[in-house]
Amino acid sequence: MRCHPSRNWMGLRIAVGLFALPLSAFVLLLASKQVHHGFDWVHTAVGVPMGIVAYLSWQFVVGGNDAICRRKVASAGLGGILLGGIGASLAFMGSAMLMPNSNLGPMVAFLIIGPIGFVAGVLLGPFVALAENFDERAPSVSMTKQDQT
Repeated sequence: MRCHPSRNWMGLRIAVGLFALPLSAFVLLLASKQVHHGFDWVHTAVGVPMGIVAYLSWQFVVGGNDAICRRKVASAGLGGILLGGIGASLAFMGSAMLMPNSNLGPMVAFLIIGPIGFVAGVLLGPFVALAENFDERAPSVSMTKQDQT
């Protein structure tokens, strides 16, 4: 199902592509460091969410004229931002309340819990959009008196 190009998405797609190009190069640099110098948690915590953002950006650049593609990318991005932000905020505030003298709480919140929430949100976001589409497409099961006779 292709939408009619009522809005020209080309300019936004070019801007997103210019954003995704250096981001993809940075993610590939982090991945090459992982391969050549061994596994590192910090590079993974930074590289995986950035790789997902680069992937979603390229997905929009390639399929930006398709309304369904735009909706999936937007749902995944919004889900990632929401769950990642909520997870990082709760971990940050929770660590401050439970262990006020610890200085590792913010680091754990922003380097571990936030990226894990972001990845979970990106994975769950398209399913939410799919469920919304499923509800819109479902036929009505209510029958009128004329339909019953």
